[in-house]
Amino acid sequence: KHMPHLGEVIVLGFVLVVVALTASLVAVSLNLLPGNKKTATKKDDTTVLDSVLLGSMCMFLFVAWFFEPYVVYLCGWEGLVTTECQETTVGWLWHYYASTFDPVFLNLPLWLRIVCSLDTFLFGPFYLVSVLAFVAGQVDTKWYRAVALPWSGMLIYSTIVYFAYECIAEADRASLVWVFLINLPWTLAPWLLILRLTVLTDPASPSTLLVGKAKLR
Repeated sequence: KHMPHLGEVIVLGFVLVVVALTASLVAVSLNLLPGNKKTATKKDDTTVLDSVLLGSMCMFLFVAWFFEPYVVYLCGWEGLVTTECQETTVGWLWHYYASTFDPVFLNLPLWLRIVCSLDTFLFGPFYLVSVLAFVAGQVDTKWYRAVALPWSGMLIYSTIVYFAYECIAEADRASLVWVFLINLPWTLAPWLLILRLTVLTDPASPSTLLVGKAKLR
C-alpha cells in the first residue's frame, strides 16, 4: 500500500492555504476600494497588505519550486491517468482538479507546458526575492521596485493569456468559475503589489525619502 511522502502531506495543507489567501486577497482588495469608508490609516493598509502579499509569495514559491515540479517528477507531463501516478496523493489531487474543473491539464498542450515551466524558472526566483524583500523590510527600496513592477506585469500578462484560452477554447468543458477562483491569487496579487509599490508607498522608507528630497531640489 502506498505511503504518502512528506511532500504529499504538505500539499494537502496547501489547498487550505490557497483558500485562505484567496479570501484574504479579496478582503484586502475590497478594503482598498476608494468608496470604502474606514478609519484605518495608510500605514494600517500597508501593514495588512504586506502580510497578505508575503503569504501569497510564499504560496507562489511553494507551487513554482515544489508542487508543479513534483507532479511532473512523479507523473510526467502525460501521466496523470497512470496507475503509478494515481497511487500518489499529489497525483490524485492534481488529477482530481484536472478531471473535475480544468480538463486541459489531462492532455497539456505544449504552450501551456512552457507557461508552467516559466513559473518555475522565471517567476520562481522573483517569488523568492519578494519573500526576502518583505521579510527584510526592503519593499519600498528602488531595487525591489525595479524588479517587482516588470515581473508583476509579466505575471498579469501570463494569467490573462491562460484565462483567455480557458474562456475561448475550454468553456464547453471547464468549470470556469472554479478555474478563475483557484487561480485568482496569481492574478490579484500582482495587481495589489503594483498598487503597493506605486500608491501605498511607505513615506518613512529611505527610498521614498530620497525621492521626496530629489523633487524638492
